[in-house]
Amino acid sequence: MTDTTDQEQTDEPAPEQQRVEESPVPGTGSAQTGRPERLDTPDDVDRRGWLLVALVVLSVLVIPLFVLYIPEAHWLIGRLGFSQRQAYIVFPMIPAVLLGLTAVWATVRAYSE
Repeated sequence: MTDTTDQEQTDEPAPEQQRVEESPVPGTGSAQTGRPERLDTPDDVDRRGWLLVALVVLSVLVIPLFVLYIPEAHWLIGRLGFSQRQAYIVFPMIPAVLLGLTAVWATVRAYSE
């Protein structure tokens, strides 16, 4: 037999079982996920950001338009020392090489900081 007259049964947990809310220290993040509460982002784009924007514009807009213009630009391709067939191979490789070099540069730069 249990004596229930001393303790009333309620839906609330006992005081020692209640969840204690920890006050977060600014910058430490959530205790459960380890992620920061907020991210501080810079207000402007630095030199590396603008270089990446320029390379993406070159890769997505300039070079594809130039490749479409290759048949009409035989005089310019001849001045550069390429045949039309070589131009179709060389010019699409320019953004690939530049983006690859930029990725290596950014990675090395990120690990050195």
